[in-house]
Amino acid sequence: MNIHDSAIHYLQKHLLPSFKEMNVDLHLTGCGLRILDFGSQAQGGLRAGIALSKLCMAGLSEVSLTVGGGNGTSRSGGDGSSPGSVHRQSICRLAHLNQ
Repeated sequence: MNIHDSAIHYLQKHLLPSFKEMNVDLHLTGCGLRILDFGSQAQGGLRAGIALSKLCMAGLSEVSLTVGGGNGTSRSGGDGSSPGSVHRQSICRLAHLNQ
């Protein structure tokens, strides 16, 4: 299964059933195009943002929220790593899965 198929599978199995609870809207255009709105016009929310992040990673990466320090800085997620390094680790893990 390639990355595109993994994303479609993740969308169908994990996201579509819970769109209403996440306040995500699905729009169908006249030509059959499906537009997923995770918060542009839809209400969205934190769950929708996490879901969109996971979808962008085809469900192959963990996504979590961290609490900011209130002054524009963010704190580590508990393992001492910064959010940037966690993101880089996720990308490396994803790249490894696709090899």
